[in-house]
Amino acid sequence: MRVGVSKKLEHLPLRVHFEFSDLTQTTEDFLDKFKNLSVGGEFDLSDNIDFRIGYDNAQRQDLKTGSSLGIAGFSTGIGVKFLDNYSFDYAFNSMGNVGATHKIDVGFLLK
Repeated sequence: MRVGVSKKLEHLPLRVHFEFSDLTQTTEDFLDKFKNLSVGGEFDLSDNIDFRIGYDNAQRQDLKTGSSLGIAGFSTGIGVKFLDNYSFDYAFNSMGNVGATHKIDVGFLLK
């Protein structure tokens, strides 16, 4: 089970997101639930450009290799809207010592 909330902050160009995953997992300590916490933010730099940043604690723990984690669990990206109907999104997700993923999305609206 996964529960999350997203909120656009008043008077700020920022949307924050919090999510807990694997809530049905049994743990002895309530604070262990925070191991499955993800947080993120989306900054509206302009009407057409958004900057995104996030952190996934569960992914960070899963990618632990030895004593080094690097920047595992952190992600960042940018979204650009242009010509009213088109968008371009890029995302970088660190997987620590394992490597990283780069995702590109090109979209358009059908009207």
